[in-house]
Amino acid sequence: MRPPHIHFRVVAPGFRSLTTQMYFEGEDLNAKDRILQDLSPAERKLLIVAFGPVPSDGDQLAGRFDIVIGPVASEGTTPGLD
Repeated sequence: MRPPHIHFRVVAPGFRSLTTQMYFEGEDLNAKDRILQDLSPAERKLLIVAFGPVPSDGDQLAGRFDIVIGPVASEGTTPGLD
């Protein structure tokens, strides 16, 4: 069983499409997820989002997941991590 996660596919003119997943901080199943466990701790940190109450409405939660479109890295590298 996989942990709860959200898939994103981003397409922008002049760039390769980006497909990624966002995971929820504190989810017990994250520790057993084969995709997350194949990543370095620094890479995992980029995909796991903490959620907290929305200041204007305490019944809702919000998190931030930045998707950055930039130059394509060479094979086997991750921009910002190498």
